[in-house]
Amino acid sequence: MAKGLFAKLFALLLSGSASGCADSAGTLQSTVLDAGLTPVQPLYTADAVITVRYFLHNRSDAPVTLLPWGTPLEKPLTADCFDVFVDGRALPYNGMMVKRMAPGAADHLTLAAGQRTEAIVELSPSYDMRAPGRYTVKLKQDHGVPGDGWRIVTEAIDIVRE
Repeated sequence: MAKGLFAKLFALLLSGSASGCADSAGTLQSTVLDAGLTPVQPLYTADAVITVRYFLHNRSDAPVTLLPWGTPLEKPLTADCFDVFVDGRALPYNGMMVKRMAPGAADHLTLAAGQRTEAIVELSPSYDMRAPGRYTVKLKQDHGVPGDGWRIVTEAIDIVRE
């Protein structure tokens, strides 16, 4: 399931406006998108919702169109987009999963050349983060996108729950 999740985000439906970035199958031929995480805050109280800031930056000189379904850009989180650990132990995704009909043009997001978008992602409703401890959060590596059209620029972030 994880392979399809990031494929949706990075399934670049490059509508001709980003010619040169993808081949005829939509496979990115060069790295044009940077994805990463930053902490919203490093310390959370026992009852607080744990959040992270996800960003996506189009480093190319052309617009890139993508489908944000099942990605950290979608609110609420609808797919297992992260590797989450507490004190070194992996936490399973227990959040929402959705099935949809085929997307329409209005469902896509276009990032202009050089544009950056971000979203505050609520993690604790989708991963059991009730216990106190040190949480490590990473974007999943197995994004399922053919080619090498994006890269993760944040290795991991740490968050502490009191």
